[in-house]
Amino acid sequence: MLFLPGYLAQPAGTSAVQVDTVRAMLESVILGVPQVLLILHLLRLQPEVPLEHFGLYRPRPRDALRAAGAAVGALVLAAPLVAAMALVPALRELGSTGCRWNLHTAWELPLALAFGLTAGYREELYFRAYLLGRFEQTGIPRAAGVAASTALFALGHLYEGVLGVALALVMGLYFSLVYLRSRSLHVPAVAHGLFNTALLALGLFLPGLPGAG
Repeated sequence: MLFLPGYLAQPAGTSAVQVDTVRAMLESVILGVPQVLLILHLLRLQPEVPLEHFGLYRPRPRDALRAAGAAVGALVLAAPLVAAMALVPALRELGSTGCRWNLHTAWELPLALAFGLTAGYREELYFRAYLLGRFEQTGIPRAAGVAASTALFALGHLYEGVLGVALALVMGLYFSLVYLRSRSLHVPAVAHGLFNTALLALGLFLPGLPGAG
């Protein structure tokens, strides 16, 4: 229910639409912080379930190294899909739909980093830590839980068109595996944030990449 209003408000279209990126990033940061706090509050409503069950530990030095490695892995994983969409005419046509986020100057990069990390923590806290944790509590098989959370994550990127949804499916599965292996929210959240920021930074040189979110 938390993301349902945003899902329903997603614009639909058959051509690429340029987003007012600075405004969108500011709005995402402003809305993202209270959403994170709300999810944390929901987790605390069951005091008998420790927050560690949802990967909520104090950040550890090794988390930074793992997050950096996971971010590099995400970029490597995304590169073939983005390259195929850019180079293959039929795929390029499929990828030319949806909203596109583009930075205009390097001065926007600090805001892009704040946006990326806010989105990373919000989405990883909900789609990975919260949903996968709740699925485990109810006895849903892990593979089914990962599939469900990944599908829900991808649905939230319909506004980015075919390329955005395809990339979200790949990244949703990838960050689920990162979370399950590390069992720390900080690793996939920071990796997700760095991945978002890297996509926006690459957009300075390669306009038209899928949005970061």
